[in-house]
Amino acid sequence: MNQHEGLRKALHWLLQQPAIDAGHIAEACRRFDLAPLDEIFLRDYFRPASPGGTEGNPQSDDLESN
Repeated sequence: MNQHEGLRKALHWLLQQPAIDAGHIAEACRRFDLAPLDEIFLRDYFRPASPGGTEGNPQSDDLESN
């Protein structure tokens, strides 16, 4: 199996769920035997965006000021 196949399958499964929360992410990691770093990636990827819309991109303010 490709090294990222489990992550792809987990993403596919998660996107079929009615809501994606920490419980669904943990379930996907168990179902598809993902590594702890994959779980961290999924939690960060599906984290709700902050009201400012700059979550996960600390340099976006710098781009606007130039």
